[in-house]
Amino acid sequence: MLRLREPLLLAIVSLSAIAPTGAFASKFSVSAGAYDITAETTRSDGSVRNLGVYQLSFRFPVVRQLELGVGYSVAMSGIVGGDLAFGVDIGLHYYPLTSAEGITWSSDSASFQMSELWRPYVGLGFHQRQVQAIQTSYAGFGLSLGVERVLREMLSARGEVRALQMSGTASSSAREFDVLLGLVIGF
Repeated sequence: MLRLREPLLLAIVSLSAIAPTGAFASKFSVSAGAYDITAETTRSDGSVRNLGVYQLSFRFPVVRQLELGVGYSVAMSGIVGGDLAFGVDIGLHYYPLTSAEGITWSSDSASFQMSELWRPYVGLGFHQRQVQAIQTSYAGFGLSLGVERVLREMLSARGEVRALQMSGTASSSAREFDVLLGLVIGF
């Protein structure tokens, strides 16, 4: 009987590893942190850095190691309040070393769940920002590096660094660098 359990467990884990379903299929996250925004136009340039960038996002699995993320970010010139830069974030997040969401398997009589404690990822995204003070819009692409750390069954901590390069009207451009820390809730 004991010999049968080992191959059965190996088969369950192997089949689950290629399936796109996991410990929780979708994620909601709330993050906050620091930012550094630099904007340039043909006539002038300026920069601002501070605590006060906030992000809400949803992530959905595409395949085992890939997620689609949709979020909204707000950067405030004060920690809370002041001039705003805000907009949509859409991107893909690739988990090169682990599954994006963990592995589950269940039947009528048993269930199995496995999650790696640390899940590093790299992301590529499209970002849009509306800057309230100068009433200008920017849009462009960005890279992100991050890691998730499982805290409980449906709760993880996330740290992420993002670098965005965006263009605006009349040959203007903006660069944004964010460091975010937050919580991820699976559902």
